[in-house]
Amino acid sequence: MKIVGLTGGIGSGKSTVARMLAARGARVIDADRLAREVVAPGLPAWREIVEHFGEEVVNPDRTLNRERLAAVVFGDEDRRLLLNRITHPRIGQEMIERIKRYQREGAPLVVVDAALLLESPATNWIRPVIVVVADEETRVGRVVARDGTGAETARARMAAQWSDAERIDRADYVLDNSGDLAALEAQVERLWSRLLAR
Repeated sequence: MKIVGLTGGIGSGKSTVARMLAARGARVIDADRLAREVVAPGLPAWREIVEHFGEEVVNPDRTLNRERLAAVVFGDEDRRLLLNRITHPRIGQEMIERIKRYQREGAPLVVVDAALLLESPATNWIRPVIVVVADEETRVGRVVARDGTGAETARARMAAQWSDAERIDRADYVLDNSGDLAALEAQVERLWSRLLAR
């Protein structure tokens, strides 16, 4: 069984690539979904977050208010690192458990889909790495259309992430999603063949 990482900045089309790989038989582990699961109400990570960040980051149904928590840690490096120390090891452990399960099930390829794949110790060991890129205006347009936000907000969110150049520097494969879906599909098909032959 082969394991690959998949990453890309906001609006790059990383999730679209994940769906295309899944359609070809890959098992996809969505790190963002795992991040939500490990902080479910009552779990150890949830308790630590509430202890350190207070009840103001908890919704009435006891789930975490992710927007409020993001606002608390945004711009405060110490608090952001604390949150990462609480969540990343648990995300990494859950990821390993799923990889083992997919291996037992005989999956040909497991794709770890993570926006912070290269930045996070929970996932930065995964190789090879696929990086999805797109030109800035295309990415801004996608984020505005998807999230209903303004262009300046989209640009600020992009600026808070690693640049495409930083990701490309650490990539094994780069997919350019500045064009249409057919062009991306053709790139994914070529990549799929290379990954299985590797």
